[in-house]
Amino acid sequence: MDSKILLFFFLFINLYFPISPYLVLAVDIILLLSYSKKKLITPSLRPFVVIPVILFFLASLSFLLAGEEGESFVVFKYIRTFISGIVVILLSYRIKVEPKYFLRCLGAVLVLHMIAIIAQSLYPPLSMMMAPYFNFARDEDFLLNMNVRKLGLAGGYDLASMLLVSSVVLFYQQFFKTKNFLYFIFAVIALALTLTVSRFGMVICAVTVAYYAVISFTKTGFVRLSGIFLSVIGGAVIVLLIIPILASTNGLLFDVGTISNVDISYFLQDYSSASGTLYDLTDPNSEHLGAFKQLDLFQFFFGAGNSSDSDIGYMQFLFQIGLIGVSLLFFFYFEIIKRIRKIKTNDENLITIKTFLIVYIILLFVFNYKIQILYSRGFHELMIICFVYLIHWNRMLLNKQINIEQKHNEYTDCMC
Repeated sequence: MDSKILLFFFLFINLYFPISPYLVLAVDIILLLSYSKKKLITPSLRPFVVIPVILFFLASLSFLLAGEEGESFVVFKYIRTFISGIVVILLSYRIKVEPKYFLRCLGAVLVLHMIAIIAQSLYPPLSMMMAPYFNFARDEDFLLNMNVRKLGLAGGYDLASMLLVSSVVLFYQQFFKTKNFLYFIFAVIALALTLTVSRFGMVICAVTVAYYAVISFTKTGFVRLSGIFLSVIGGAVIVLLIIPILASTNGLLFDVGTISNVDISYFLQDYSSASGTLYDLTDPNSEHLGAFKQLDLFQFFFGAGNSSDSDIGYMQFLFQIGLIGVSLLFFFYFEIIKRIRKIKTNDENLITIKTFLIVYIILLFVFNYKIQILYSRGFHELMIICFVYLIHWNRMLLNKQINIEQKHNEYTDCMC
Protein backbone atom coordinates (compact mmCIF):
# COMPACT_ATOMS: atom_id res chain seq x y z
CA MET A 1 0.00 0.00 0.00
CA ASP A 2 2.21 2.79 -1.30
CA SER A 3 -0.56 5.23 -2.25
CA LYS A 4 -1.36 8.04 0.20
CA ILE A 5 -4.93 8.19 -1.12
CA LEU A 6 -5.40 4.47 -0.53
CA LEU A 7 -3.92 4.79 2.96
CA PHE A 8 -6.31 7.66 3.72
CA PHE A 9 -9.24 5.53 2.53
CA PHE A 10 -8.01 2.55 4.57
CA LEU A 11 -7.73 4.65 7.74
CA PHE A 12 -11.08 6.36 7.16
CA ILE A 13 -13.20 3.24 6.72
CA ASN A 14 -11.51 1.37 9.57
CA LEU A 15 -11.88 4.24 12.03
CA TYR A 16 -15.41 5.39 11.21
CA PHE A 17 -16.91 2.12 9.87
CA PRO A 18 -19.38 3.86 7.55
CA ILE A 19 -22.68 2.16 6.63
CA SER A 20 -21.94 -1.30 8.05
CA PRO A 21 -19.06 -3.04 9.89
CA TYR A 22 -19.50 -6.05 7.63
CA LEU A 23 -19.22 -3.86 4.52
CA VAL A 24 -15.95 -2.45 5.89
CA LEU A 25 -14.68 -5.97 6.61
CA ALA A 26 -15.57 -7.00 3.05
CA VAL A 27 -13.68 -4.00 1.64
CA ASP A 28 -10.64 -4.84 3.79
CA ILE A 29 -10.68 -8.44 2.58
CA ILE A 30 -10.87 -7.28 -1.04
CA LEU A 31 -7.93 -4.95 -0.43
CA LEU A 32 -5.96 -7.81 1.10
CA LEU A 33 -6.74 -10.15 -1.81
CA SER A 34 -5.53 -7.51 -4.27
CA TYR A 35 -1.99 -8.11 -3.04
CA SER A 36 -0.59 -11.15 -4.78
CA LYS A 37 2.41 -11.47 -2.48
CA LYS A 38 1.51 -13.54 0.56
CA LYS A 39 2.75 -12.47 3.97
CA LEU A 40 2.03 -14.34 7.18
CA ILE A 41 1.67 -12.84 10.63
CA THR A 42 5.06 -12.82 12.34
CA PRO A 43 5.50 -14.88 15.55
CA SER A 44 5.87 -11.69 17.61
CA LEU A 45 2.28 -10.69 16.75
CA ARG A 46 0.65 -14.11 17.08
CA PRO A 47 -0.43 -13.51 20.71
CA PHE A 48 -2.64 -10.72 19.36
CA VAL A 49 -4.41 -13.34 17.23
CA VAL A 50 -4.57 -16.10 19.85
CA ILE A 51 -6.21 -13.89 22.49
CA PRO A 52 -9.08 -12.82 20.17
CA VAL A 53 -9.68 -16.52 19.43
CA ILE A 54 -10.02 -17.24 23.15
CA LEU A 55 -12.31 -14.24 23.63
CA PHE A 56 -14.51 -15.48 20.80
CA PHE A 57 -14.63 -18.92 22.42
CA LEU A 58 -15.65 -17.41 25.78
CA ALA A 59 -18.33 -15.25 24.15
CA SER A 60 -19.70 -18.28 22.28
CA LEU A 61 -19.67 -20.44 25.42
CA SER A 62 -21.49 -17.82 27.50
CA PHE A 63 -24.05 -17.33 24.72
CA LEU A 64 -24.77 -21.06 24.37
CA LEU A 65 -25.23 -21.49 28.11
CA ALA A 66 -27.34 -18.34 28.47
CA GLY A 67 -30.39 -19.82 26.74
CA GLU A 68 -33.11 -17.28 26.01
CA GLU A 69 -31.16 -14.53 27.77
CA GLY A 70 -28.28 -14.83 25.30
CA GLU A 71 -27.70 -12.22 22.61
CA SER A 72 -26.34 -13.36 19.24
CA PHE A 73 -24.83 -9.89 18.89
CA VAL A 74 -22.19 -10.90 21.44
CA VAL A 75 -20.95 -13.81 19.31
CA PHE A 76 -20.97 -11.78 16.09
CA LYS A 77 -19.06 -8.95 17.79
CA TYR A 78 -16.18 -11.19 18.80
CA ILE A 79 -15.96 -13.21 15.58
CA ARG A 80 -16.03 -10.02 13.52
CA THR A 81 -13.33 -8.40 15.67
CA PHE A 82 -11.19 -11.55 15.40
CA ILE A 83 -11.44 -11.73 11.59
CA SER A 84 -11.10 -7.97 11.19
CA GLY A 85 -8.01 -7.98 13.42
CA ILE A 86 -6.23 -10.56 11.25
CA VAL A 87 -7.11 -8.77 8.01
CA VAL A 88 -6.06 -5.37 9.37
CA ILE A 89 -2.76 -6.76 10.68
CA LEU A 90 -1.94 -8.25 7.28
CA LEU A 91 -2.90 -5.03 5.50
CA SER A 92 -0.89 -2.88 7.93
CA TYR A 93 2.20 -4.92 7.03
CA ARG A 94 1.77 -3.70 3.49
CA ILE A 95 1.69 0.03 4.21
CA LYS A 96 4.72 1.44 2.39
CA VAL A 97 3.91 5.12 2.95
CA GLU A 98 6.62 6.87 4.96
CA PRO A 99 5.90 7.78 8.61
CA LYS A 100 5.56 11.53 7.98
CA TYR A 101 2.88 10.88 5.36
CA PHE A 102 1.22 8.27 7.56
CA LEU A 103 0.83 10.96 10.22
CA ARG A 104 -0.57 13.41 7.69
CA CYS A 105 -3.15 10.88 6.47
CA LEU A 106 -4.18 10.07 10.05
CA GLY A 107 -4.43 13.77 10.86
CA ALA A 108 -6.57 14.39 7.76
CA VAL A 109 -8.94 11.58 8.77
CA LEU A 110 -9.38 13.11 12.25
CA VAL A 111 -9.84 16.61 10.81
CA LEU A 112 -12.81 15.30 8.79
CA HIS A 113 -14.56 14.50 12.08
CA MET A 114 -13.95 18.06 13.27
CA ILE A 115 -15.25 19.47 9.99
CA ALA A 116 -18.37 17.31 10.26
CA ILE A 117 -19.13 18.66 13.76
CA ILE A 118 -18.70 22.24 12.57
CA ALA A 119 -20.89 21.58 9.51
CA GLN A 120 -23.61 19.99 11.67
CA SER A 121 -23.51 22.99 14.00
CA LEU A 122 -23.95 25.38 11.08
CA TYR A 123 -26.63 23.23 9.42
CA PRO A 124 -28.41 21.13 12.12
CA PRO A 125 -30.43 18.89 9.71
CA LEU A 126 -27.10 17.46 8.59
CA SER A 127 -26.89 15.53 11.88
CA MET A 128 -29.93 13.41 11.02
CA MET A 129 -28.79 13.00 7.44
CA MET A 130 -25.37 11.64 8.44
CA ALA A 131 -26.19 9.65 11.58
CA PRO A 132 -27.60 6.52 9.82
CA TYR A 133 -24.37 6.13 7.85
CA PHE A 134 -22.07 6.29 10.90
CA ASN A 135 -23.50 3.67 13.25
CA PHE A 136 -25.91 5.80 15.28
CA ALA A 137 -27.93 3.10 17.07
CA ARG A 138 -30.62 5.16 18.80
CA ASP A 139 -33.87 6.51 17.39
CA GLU A 140 -33.02 9.30 14.96
CA ASP A 141 -35.80 11.44 16.45
CA PHE A 142 -33.57 11.75 19.51
CA LEU A 143 -31.35 14.02 17.43
CA LEU A 144 -34.22 16.46 16.93
CA ASN A 145 -33.98 17.41 20.61
CA MET A 146 -30.25 18.06 20.40
CA ASN A 147 -29.52 21.69 19.56
CA VAL A 148 -25.92 21.82 20.81
CA ARG A 149 -24.46 18.32 20.82
CA LYS A 150 -23.17 16.94 17.52
CA LEU A 151 -21.97 13.49 16.50
CA GLY A 152 -19.62 14.35 13.68
CA LEU A 153 -18.59 11.07 12.05
CA ALA A 154 -19.19 8.99 15.20
CA GLY A 155 -22.12 6.87 16.29
CA GLY A 156 -22.30 8.29 19.83
CA TYR A 157 -21.42 11.42 21.74
CA ASP A 158 -18.74 9.85 23.93
CA LEU A 159 -17.25 8.21 20.86
CA ALA A 160 -17.17 11.62 19.18
CA SER A 161 -15.40 13.01 22.26
CA MET A 162 -12.80 10.25 22.14
CA LEU A 163 -12.02 11.20 18.55
CA LEU A 164 -11.63 14.87 19.50
CA VAL A 165 -9.33 14.14 22.44
CA SER A 166 -7.29 11.83 20.19
CA SER A 167 -7.04 14.72 17.73
CA VAL A 168 -5.72 17.02 20.45
CA VAL A 169 -3.05 14.43 21.34
CA LEU A 170 -1.96 13.81 17.75
CA PHE A 171 -1.83 17.47 16.74
CA TYR A 172 -0.01 18.55 19.88
CA GLN A 173 2.59 15.84 19.38
CA GLN A 174 3.09 17.03 15.82
CA PHE A 175 3.20 20.63 16.98
CA PHE A 176 6.00 19.78 19.41
CA LYS A 177 7.89 18.02 16.63
CA THR A 178 7.45 20.44 13.73
CA LYS A 179 6.68 23.79 15.48
CA ASN A 180 4.05 24.18 12.75
CA PHE A 181 1.39 26.66 13.94
CA LEU A 182 -1.30 24.85 11.92
CA TYR A 183 -1.14 21.81 14.21
CA PHE A 184 -1.62 24.08 17.22
CA ILE A 185 -4.73 25.57 15.61
CA PHE A 186 -6.16 22.10 14.94
CA ALA A 187 -5.53 21.09 18.55
CA VAL A 188 -7.30 24.20 19.89
CA ILE A 189 -10.27 23.67 17.56
CA ALA A 190 -10.60 20.05 18.70
CA LEU A 191 -10.50 21.25 22.31
CA ALA A 192 -13.23 23.82 21.67
CA LEU A 193 -15.47 21.31 19.89
CA THR A 194 -15.67 19.07 22.96
CA LEU A 195 -18.07 21.68 24.37
CA THR A 196 -20.55 20.61 21.67
CA VAL A 197 -20.23 16.87 22.21
CA SER A 198 -20.20 15.53 25.80
CA ARG A 199 -19.47 16.56 29.39
CA PHE A 200 -17.16 13.60 29.91
CA GLY A 201 -15.22 14.64 26.82
CA MET A 202 -14.90 18.18 28.16
CA VAL A 203 -13.29 16.95 31.38
CA ILE A 204 -10.89 14.48 29.74
CA CYS A 205 -9.88 16.98 27.08
CA ALA A 206 -9.29 19.67 29.72
CA VAL A 207 -6.98 17.28 31.63
CA THR A 208 -5.17 16.36 28.40
CA VAL A 209 -4.64 19.97 27.39
CA ALA A 210 -3.47 20.84 30.91
CA TYR A 211 -0.83 18.12 30.56
CA TYR A 212 0.39 19.52 27.24
CA ALA A 213 0.34 23.06 28.59
CA VAL A 214 2.69 21.98 31.40
CA ILE A 215 4.95 20.17 28.93
CA SER A 216 5.03 23.32 26.80
CA PHE A 217 6.64 25.22 29.67
CA THR A 218 9.70 22.96 29.33
CA LYS A 219 10.11 23.99 25.68
CA THR A 220 11.36 27.24 24.21
CA GLY A 221 10.11 29.96 21.90
CA PHE A 222 6.64 29.78 20.41
CA VAL A 223 5.92 26.36 21.94
CA ARG A 224 6.34 27.82 25.42
CA LEU A 225 4.11 30.76 24.50
CA SER A 226 1.46 28.29 23.35
CA GLY A 227 1.56 26.71 26.81
CA ILE A 228 0.96 30.09 28.43
CA PHE A 229 -1.89 30.78 26.00
CA LEU A 230 -3.48 27.40 26.73
CA SER A 231 -3.15 27.90 30.47
CA VAL A 232 -4.93 31.26 30.34
CA ILE A 233 -7.63 30.38 27.81
CA GLY A 234 -8.10 26.84 29.09
CA GLY A 235 -8.37 28.03 32.69
CA ALA A 236 -10.97 30.60 31.71
CA VAL A 237 -13.03 28.03 29.79
CA ILE A 238 -12.91 25.59 32.71
CA VAL A 239 -13.97 28.20 35.28
CA LEU A 240 -16.53 30.05 33.16
CA LEU A 241 -18.05 27.18 31.18
CA ILE A 242 -17.10 23.62 32.07
CA ILE A 243 -17.47 23.77 35.87
CA PRO A 244 -20.80 25.69 35.70
CA ILE A 245 -22.12 23.17 33.14
CA LEU A 246 -21.08 20.22 35.31
CA ALA A 247 -22.43 21.85 38.47
CA SER A 248 -25.77 22.64 36.82
CA THR A 249 -26.24 19.11 35.52
CA ASN A 250 -25.07 17.11 38.55
CA GLY A 251 -21.85 16.35 36.71
CA LEU A 252 -19.67 16.73 39.82
CA LEU A 253 -19.10 14.40 42.77
CA PHE A 254 -19.20 17.36 45.13
CA ASP A 255 -21.21 20.55 45.54
CA VAL A 256 -19.56 23.69 44.27
CA GLY A 257 -20.78 27.22 44.03
CA THR A 258 -19.99 28.99 40.78
CA ILE A 259 -19.95 32.68 40.01
CA SER A 260 -19.93 33.25 36.28
CA ASN A 261 -21.21 36.13 34.20
CA VAL A 262 -21.23 33.86 31.17
CA ASP A 263 -24.66 32.65 30.07
CA ILE A 264 -24.42 28.84 29.82
CA SER A 265 -28.11 28.27 29.05
CA TYR A 266 -27.19 27.46 25.45
CA PHE A 267 -25.30 24.35 26.61
CA LEU A 268 -27.75 23.39 29.35
CA GLN A 269 -30.57 22.89 26.85
CA ASP A 270 -28.87 19.60 25.87
CA TYR A 271 -26.72 18.67 28.84
CA SER A 272 -29.48 19.06 31.43
CA SER A 273 -31.11 15.96 29.96
CA ALA A 274 -28.10 13.95 31.13
CA SER A 275 -28.46 14.90 34.80
CA GLY A 276 -28.07 11.93 37.11
CA THR A 277 -25.60 10.09 34.87
CA LEU A 278 -22.77 10.57 37.35
CA TYR A 279 -24.76 8.87 40.11
CA ASP A 280 -25.44 5.87 37.87
CA LEU A 281 -21.74 5.54 37.06
CA THR A 282 -20.41 5.90 40.61
CA ASP A 283 -22.97 4.42 43.00
CA PRO A 284 -22.43 0.67 43.66
CA ASN A 285 -26.17 0.20 44.03
CA SER A 286 -27.10 1.86 40.73
CA GLU A 287 -28.32 -0.13 37.73
CA HIS A 288 -25.06 0.58 35.92
CA LEU A 289 -22.25 0.06 38.43
CA GLY A 290 -24.22 -2.49 40.43
CA ALA A 291 -25.20 -4.60 37.42
CA PHE A 292 -22.64 -7.30 38.27
CA LYS A 293 -24.87 -8.37 41.19
CA GLN A 294 -27.17 -10.00 38.64
CA LEU A 295 -24.46 -12.57 37.76
CA ASP A 296 -24.04 -15.93 39.43
CA LEU A 297 -20.53 -17.28 40.15
CA PHE A 298 -20.15 -19.10 36.83
CA GLN A 299 -21.40 -16.10 34.83
CA PHE A 300 -19.08 -13.79 36.77
CA PHE A 301 -16.06 -15.75 35.56
CA PHE A 302 -17.21 -16.87 32.08
CA GLY A 303 -19.87 -14.36 31.04
CA ALA A 304 -23.66 -14.30 30.77
CA GLY A 305 -23.95 -14.22 26.98
CA ASN A 306 -25.48 -10.75 26.83
CA SER A 307 -24.48 -7.10 27.16
CA SER A 308 -26.51 -6.19 30.28
CA ASP A 309 -28.36 -2.90 30.70
CA SER A 310 -25.29 -1.11 32.04
CA ASP A 311 -23.58 1.62 30.02
CA ILE A 312 -20.23 1.02 31.71
CA GLY A 313 -17.88 -0.64 29.25
CA TYR A 314 -16.18 -2.87 31.83
CA MET A 315 -19.56 -4.10 33.02
CA GLN A 316 -20.51 -4.90 29.43
CA PHE A 317 -17.35 -6.99 29.04
CA LEU A 318 -18.06 -8.78 32.33
CA PHE A 319 -21.45 -9.89 31.01
CA GLN A 320 -20.10 -10.82 27.58
CA ILE A 321 -16.87 -12.71 28.39
CA GLY A 322 -16.65 -12.80 32.19
CA LEU A 323 -13.75 -11.97 34.45
CA ILE A 324 -11.46 -14.39 32.60
CA GLY A 325 -12.14 -12.60 29.32
CA VAL A 326 -11.69 -9.18 30.88
CA SER A 327 -8.32 -10.28 32.30
CA LEU A 328 -7.23 -11.49 28.86
CA LEU A 329 -8.40 -8.23 27.32
CA PHE A 330 -6.32 -6.25 29.82
CA PHE A 331 -3.31 -8.43 29.07
CA PHE A 332 -3.88 -7.82 25.35
CA TYR A 333 -3.65 -4.04 25.71
CA PHE A 334 -0.96 -3.96 28.37
CA GLU A 335 1.24 -6.22 26.25
CA ILE A 336 0.84 -3.81 23.34
CA ILE A 337 1.81 -0.86 25.54
CA LYS A 338 4.83 -2.79 26.84
CA ARG A 339 6.02 -3.58 23.33
CA ILE A 340 5.50 -0.01 22.19
CA ARG A 341 7.59 1.32 25.07
CA LYS A 342 10.42 -1.04 24.19
CA ILE A 343 10.75 0.43 20.70
CA LYS A 344 13.92 2.50 20.34
CA THR A 345 14.09 4.82 17.37
CA ASN A 346 15.66 8.11 16.32
CA ASP A 347 12.99 8.81 13.72
CA GLU A 348 10.93 11.75 15.01
CA ASN A 349 7.83 10.67 13.11
CA LEU A 350 7.91 7.18 14.61
CA ILE A 351 8.44 8.76 18.04
CA THR A 352 5.28 10.82 17.44
CA ILE A 353 3.31 7.71 16.45
CA LYS A 354 4.70 5.85 19.48
CA THR A 355 3.70 8.59 21.94
CA PHE A 356 0.31 9.08 20.31
CA LEU A 357 -0.43 5.37 20.46
CA ILE A 358 0.43 5.03 24.16
CA VAL A 359 -1.77 8.00 25.10
CA TYR A 360 -4.50 6.76 22.75
CA ILE A 361 -4.65 3.37 24.51
CA ILE A 362 -4.75 5.07 27.93
CA LEU A 363 -7.67 7.18 26.68
CA LEU A 364 -9.45 4.03 25.54
CA PHE A 365 -9.25 2.67 29.08
CA VAL A 366 -10.55 5.96 30.50
CA PHE A 367 -13.47 6.28 28.07
CA ASN A 368 -14.33 2.60 28.47
CA TYR A 369 -15.69 3.38 31.93
CA LYS A 370 -18.32 5.58 30.30
CA ILE A 371 -19.04 3.42 27.25
CA GLN A 372 -17.73 0.19 25.73
CA ILE A 373 -14.94 1.41 23.52
CA LEU A 374 -12.08 -1.04 24.14
CA TYR A 375 -12.03 -3.82 21.57
CA SER A 376 -14.77 -2.01 19.66
CA ARG A 377 -14.97 -1.36 15.96
CA GLY A 378 -13.07 1.60 14.65
CA PHE A 379 -11.07 2.44 17.73
CA HIS A 380 -9.65 -1.09 18.00
CA GLU A 381 -8.78 -1.23 14.30
CA LEU A 382 -7.02 2.13 14.42
CA MET A 383 -4.90 0.93 17.33
CA ILE A 384 -3.95 -2.25 15.46
CA ILE A 385 -3.03 -0.32 12.32
CA CYS A 386 -0.81 2.15 14.18
CA PHE A 387 0.76 -0.61 16.30
CA VAL A 388 1.66 -2.91 13.40
CA TYR A 389 2.81 0.00 11.25
CA LEU A 390 5.04 1.29 14.05
CA ILE A 391 6.67 -2.09 14.68
CA HIS A 392 7.05 -2.90 10.98
CA TRP A 393 8.58 0.44 10.00
CA ASN A 394 10.88 0.54 13.00
CA ARG A 395 12.19 -2.90 12.03
CA MET A 396 12.63 -1.77 8.41
CA LEU A 397 14.60 1.33 9.43
CA LEU A 398 16.78 -0.71 11.78
CA ASN A 399 17.54 -3.24 9.05
CA LYS A 400 18.31 -0.40 6.64
CA GLN A 401 20.69 1.16 9.15
CA ILE A 402 22.39 -2.21 9.75
CA ASN A 403 22.86 -2.71 5.99
CA ILE A 404 24.38 0.75 5.64
CA GLU A 405 26.80 0.08 8.47
CA GLN A 406 27.76 -3.30 7.00
CA LYS A 407 28.45 -1.78 3.59
CA HIS A 408 30.48 0.97 5.23
CA ASN A 409 32.53 -1.60 7.12
CA GLU A 410 33.08 -3.66 3.96
CA TYR A 411 34.20 -0.55 2.09
CA THR A 412 36.56 0.37 4.94
CA ASP A 413 38.04 -3.15 4.93
CA CYS A 414 38.61 -2.97 1.17
CA MET A 415 40.39 0.36 1.48
CA CYS A 416 42.67 -1.15 4.08
